[in-house]
Order: sequence, then structure tokens, then C-alpha cells
Amino acid sequence: MLKPFADAAFCDGVNHFIWHTFTASPRSWGNRAASISRHPHQPNVTWFPQAGPFVSYLGRCQFMLRQGLFVSDVCAYIGDKPYQHWGRGTNWSGRATLSLPKGYAYDLISTEVLLDRMAAKDGDLVLPDGMRYRLLVVDLEDEQARPPRCGRSPS
Repeated sequence: MLKPFADAAFCDGVNHFIWHTFTASPRSWGNRAASISRHPHQPNVTWFPQAGPFVSYLGRCQFMLRQGLFVSDVCAYIGDKPYQHWGRGTNWSGRATLSLPKGYAYDLISTEVLLDRMAAKDGDLVLPDGMRYRLLVVDLEDEQARPPRCGRSPS
């Protein structure tokens, strides 16, 4: 049940999963899970003894996906709001007033990356780790990406 969601996340560029909840259940509760999570990950759920191969699969996929660099045409600055939602396809957020044509990929960048790490080189926007972008998008209609935060352009 979780594998299709994991595979979709991998296709979207996710390469590091974090278990949000690992519920602590005392042995005195027996073999039942008490959690507010829809998919609790803890030893008292019925599927936990069979989870090893799935967790290993997640680990292998994450390791392999971290071996290279994501290939993206566009970097989109959407501000620094924590837990920002990224969209699928051509929109990088639910509030986006701009969209890319089909077939183009985008990456999201923060203010710190934009102002302190990004530079222009040979007509591309580059980062120290080797990431390269052809285009920077700032959606001026998005309140989270106001122009004053973009006081310096990559040099």
C-alpha cells in the first residue's frame, strides 16, 4: 500500500525519506498500535515483521538516487515558507500563477541558495555542488516570493 506512494515520490525527485512518526507503545498494551498516523511505523503493527524487505527497498532507492545530480531546466524561487508544497507536473505550488510547458523539469530553491550559493557561469545558474539551471523563475504574484527577498542576483 505504501510502495506506490514511495515510487511516485522517487519519480518526483525525493531521495531521502524521514519516518514522521515512530509511536512508542508499552509492552503492557499488547500487540496493538496506538497512533494518530494513518500508516504508523512501529513494532506493534501487524505488518512490522514483514517490513524489512520494503524498508531495504526504500534504502536502496534512496542510495541510488543520491549518486547523481537532478537534471532540471528551471529553478523556481518560492520563498522560505516551511513545509512548502511542491506540485507535480508543470506547477511548483498550489498558488503558482506561472507554469512550465510539458517536458520541462524544475527544482525549488530557498533564499539562502539564491542569495548566498548561486552564481552565473557560461549563461547558466550554477551551484557549488554542480547543479546547473538555464532559467530562474520568480512568480511575482506569489506572496511568499516577494522581490525584496531577491535583493542580489547571482553574479
